Amino acid sequence: MKIYPSDSQLQFLNIRRITFSPETYLIAGTPSGGLDTQQSRASFFSIAHKLFSPSNMPNLRHLAISDENIEALDPILHQIITLAIRSEYGSAAEVIADHHTFDNLKHLSLEGSFDTVETLLDHNNVELESLHLSSWMVADDEELLARLLDFVKAEDPHNRIGRIVFYGSREEVETDFDGPADDLNAFEWREDRDHSPYADFNGR
Repeated sequence: MKIYPSDSQLQFLNIRRITFSPETYLIAGTPSGGLDTQQSRASFFSIAHKLFSPSNMPNLRHLAISDENIEALDPILHQIITLAIRSEYGSAAEVIADHHTFDNLKHLSLEGSFDTVETLLDHNNVELESLHLSSWMVADDEELLARLLDFVKAEDPHNRIGRIVFYGSREEVETDFDGPADDLNAFEWREDRDHSPYADFNGR
């Protein structure tokens, strides 16, 4: 997706949700349609931040995005209530947990590498009503499962997560889980899909 200087004047006053396909990349373009390879990173973000701004999108509340694009939407991230994100290297988890740009975030659907969840939790001060994860992200990590259990039991002093929902096979997780199988009942399990929701994520 190319964005141009003139795009920053567009207003979408009623838009409440934006969904980027996982293959979408925001890039700077010239009016002729070609890529402006000389445009600096600062100039690109200047255009993007004017387009994706509270004045242009005051009612935006729901977002599905990959971590490659998240920095371009920085001015409106504090408005987001439900976020579905694909994080390849954990960078999105750092943005969410460390930079406090998601002040109003309540529901997070996260998909990424094995260390994405740990990256999120290690930054502390995470407060969510719900966290939605693919079960494969924790299937072989006994320590991470124990930490997540602390969250749903409200026993973690640094993070507050009301409920954790796993998508995928509970049996796969239970096979490698050394604790009592009943402990896994603290989580919600949705085995009718293999991955955490993205385009249709609504926090439920």
